[in-house]
Amino acid sequence: MCWLMNKQPVYYMQTDSRWKNKPYRVTGENTTIGDSGCGTTCAAMLIETLTGKTFTPVDAAEWSMKRGYKALRQGTYYSYFVPQSEFYGLKAYRLNTVDLRKGVNKTIHAKAVDALSDMLRLQAKIFVVIKSDLMHVTPNAVFGKL
Repeated sequence: MCWLMNKQPVYYMQTDSRWKNKPYRVTGENTTIGDSGCGTTCAAMLIETLTGKTFTPVDAAEWSMKRGYKALRQGTYYSYFVPQSEFYGLKAYRLNTVDLRKGVNKTIHAKAVDALSDMLRLQAKIFVVIKSDLMHVTPNAVFGKL
């Protein structure tokens, strides 16, 4: 089932001057939210929209770094999104092509497909974070109530 909302989602850009130069790094690198904070910026938009609590890309980056979810010379580990969401009382699922090919998370995958179908049928707005992997587009996480 699709979770409907009647408000505009929060929109942040990782290159916003308010935080693009803020640190998002681990020992051995000197990166910023502007360089490597796309995942945490996305999480900030979803969490703030769904909870109504102020949660900026700076907040998300700090949460990620403090708990070891920043990857050296990369961005954010995929494992970040579920615990970050759950910390704010949201349910998130991580799906990837390996899990789907092995038959893991088939129920969650079916829920994601159903939610996308509902969204198209009802012309509703739901949140689905999608990761593009070369030529394959795979759902990486679904936020909200399914």
